[in-house]
Amino acid sequence: MIVTQPLEIHLPCGPTDLCVWKEPLETIDQAAGLCPLIWKLDCGVEEPWFPLEDEALYQAIRFALNHFTETLFPRYADRTVGLCLYDGSFDFAVWLRPSFEIDRQQTSWFKENPIRGNLLNQRLFARNLYIAYLQKLAIDLPDQMLPTLRFDLTSSRCPMSWVEEALFFSSESFEHFALEGVAGRTRPREEAPLALCIPPERLCTEVVLRRMESWYTSLTVRQSVRWINEAYLNEEWEGVEVLYVVAEALSPLGQRKVRGFQATGGEVIHL
Repeated sequence: MIVTQPLEIHLPCGPTDLCVWKEPLETIDQAAGLCPLIWKLDCGVEEPWFPLEDEALYQAIRFALNHFTETLFPRYADRTVGLCLYDGSFDFAVWLRPSFEIDRQQTSWFKENPIRGNLLNQRLFARNLYIAYLQKLAIDLPDQMLPTLRFDLTSSRCPMSWVEEALFFSSESFEHFALEGVAGRTRPREEAPLALCIPPERLCTEVVLRRMESWYTSLTVRQSVRWINEAYLNEEWEGVEVLYVVAEALSPLGQRKVRGFQATGGEVIHL
């Protein structure tokens, strides 16, 4: 059986684009056979200093996405295997466009969250803003498709450690997206019998992070480890034989979930 590779179609969805998409449609027509399609929706969010607060820009992008959903997608729904809404750097903080309102929100957020190092907290704050924006855009996409976010983890001069990456991408904010380029989250279950339970962000202090980091660096076979957000522990512990946790960073609900994992025969090791 011959497996046909998906054809990726780039659709400009910015405010200056006319949503005619003649060239992308010609690309589909010229492709051999009825190959699967992946739509790359170029909204411009990957661009430096993207204006998250520009309402007119937001509405223009929404118009393009809604036009795609209502007119183009139905024609190719049976061939569509993916929708990519973002393809760029994970480090939103580098290009976060400053404003009085964003500065105010950031000051408030820093006061309410644990101290974890200034750079990491800046990244977490910027992540929240961008993912919230992408979630708003995703509302106008077809309900039956889970939008994909592609992240380049090599694009920053200051790459995240494995544990920082786990905290960054274990956020419940990503539950409405499929992720590409994030190995710790997407590693096949059968290849990862060891798992680290990532505590709720509000409980993940600098001390907790360093303890998890020390544990990870001591491992000899790191590729056999994946992380699981505490919020999804019940749903994602399949295939896990040993679960590592930081007891004092578990929520009361998380503690009950860990006991449930033990009840299934799993081993729990406290860091």
